[in-house]
Amino acid sequence: MHRIFKNMKRTTAARQARAAYESKAIAAGHGSELESHMWRFRRLVRDEMYALASTYPSLTWKELPTKQIHTIKERVNAQLREEGIPEVGEDLMFYQMEISLMAYKIRTNREEKEEAE
Repeated sequence: MHRIFKNMKRTTAARQARAAYESKAIAAGHGSELESHMWRFRRLVRDEMYALASTYPSLTWKELPTKQIHTIKERVNAQLREEGIPEVGEDLMFYQMEISLMAYKIRTNREEKEEAE
């Protein structure tokens, strides 16, 4: 039951973070490209987190080095700025990083299971 409430809280926080990002982006005149910006943001985070997770395969989100996480955040936001996409706040960034790490672990666990069969 605790896990359900934890996931609900995380999802609610992510929804609020995305809504805040969307309102800032629309105010800055990026409303029409917002969905493509979000896809690009997700792709950048996923690529960075997959590289980090392959370096630290056994660590969970809470165990990852904080310095590495903040470096990734800065690199992703720098890439977004370079592409003319508004920067993403820490709350949405960390949520997407956590989701990307979870997706990486699920994928590698599946691959290991398929190889064992």
